[in-house]
Amino acid sequence: GAAVELVCVAAGEVLTASLAVGAGTAPALSPLPGLDAAVRASARDVHLGADGDLLIVTAERLVHRPVDAEAFRVHRPALPPGASIQRVSVAAGRTWLGTDRGLLSAVSPDAPFVRAGSASAGAPVHDVTGDSGRVFAGTASGLVEGAVSLPSAPPDALLREARLALEFPVRSEPSVQAVFRAAIDHL
Repeated sequence: GAAVELVCVAAGEVLTASLAVGAGTAPALSPLPGLDAAVRASARDVHLGADGDLLIVTAERLVHRPVDAEAFRVHRPALPPGASIQRVSVAAGRTWLGTDRGLLSAVSPDAPFVRAGSASAGAPVHDVTGDSGRVFAGTASGLVEGAVSLPSAPPDALLREARLALEFPVRSEPSVQAVFRAAIDHL
């Protein structure tokens, strides 16, 4: 159309603006209407889907506004012990939550979330994105690419993991013998 909706988290606030195509002026950012003040102040990430659904996450909540609704729905997904939500995305037909204790997914924002099965299942997820067939998660150890398995697969087999050796070199740790040798040399 002639305009695009922008939603972002900035300076402890969830802001929105309408960007007119070809407009020469800067858009006016304003607080997102209808959003609870506590959610607005603690928001960490937003995802505005291609279908118009809006997802906002705080450390422990997922807030969802379907495209055809005015009101927000607040969900408290079951998280791994001690985990807090960092990122949200919709990819490969699922909703994904990147937490500091791993990647979670569900078939919809109000469905139960399960841990995505992979070798780095408990690693902190710094970002998550994807397309209609794949999901990508940025972790401390690298970029993880996954494809959703068949619906009949158990939750721990939700992702097939493929490590991408891009700019994330694996740090090798010294052997036990090397540590002992360094300790003896120091003494």
